Amino acid sequence: MTTLFRGLLAATLLCCCALAAEAQGLVTIDSGRFIVLQGNQPIAVERFEYVQTGDSLVISAVVERKARDASGTEVRFDKTSQTIVGASDFSIRGYLSNQAFDGHNTIKTVSPSDTGLVISTEVDGAGDMVQLVRPPGRVFVMDPLVFTLFDVICRSVAPQTFSKRPIQLVTLGPASTTTEAIITSAGADTVRWGGKRVIARRFVMTDPGSRFTVWMDPKGRMLRLEHDGSGLAVIREEPESPKAKKKAASAK
Repeated sequence: MTTLFRGLLAATLLCCCALAAEAQGLVTIDSGRFIVLQGNQPIAVERFEYVQTGDSLVISAVVERKARDASGTEVRFDKTSQTIVGASDFSIRGYLSNQAFDGHNTIKTVSPSDTGLVISTEVDGAGDMVQLVRPPGRVFVMDPLVFTLFDVICRSVAPQTFSKRPIQLVTLGPASTTTEAIITSAGADTVRWGGKRVIARRFVMTDPGSRFTVWMDPKGRMLRLEHDGSGLAVIREEPESPKAKKKAASAK
């Protein structure tokens, strides 16, 4: 089992490296930052980037925040992730995350096949693996504290018109599972973003244990996410206005 696990992890890493190495044809589709708020207080920053290489999208996220360890002391929490999906249909091709917290390092991978999902976990060099039956349709990864993964869902459903529809999730945790979530259209809002008013499409996403309200722009970019009942919100950082850029340049 250990040999198989390490072989799978190595193959995933090599796949990611190979994609990154394809310097020819790399196109950055989008990049930015999400600000994570708890009760209107910033608690984390998540940088993200979408890069197209051939027929794949490589979606990277870097999370920096403070969290409390087992003793209640506030310590640094760092997490990086890389999601590989089909550029045309957002079908999952691979996932890798690396989390450093409280003196421990946790690596998780998702390797899909036509009928299954192999989930591997390594904590401080020791690992295990579980194989799940792949549900029909598109599958989206949910990994704790990586909010770019919600943005991936937004971009996938943006071209679609629906009042209510199911989506399939593979949720990573102590016991990784697949589950069905329901996305319900909640109409449109006019929000101010980037110095102008934007018509944002709003929907509610529910699964057996949580409920989120999400706003996305016409391109499918997630502008805001709220977790019902907890006071947690995630806001896409607005671009610097031309006036602010000009002022910053003149101050140099």
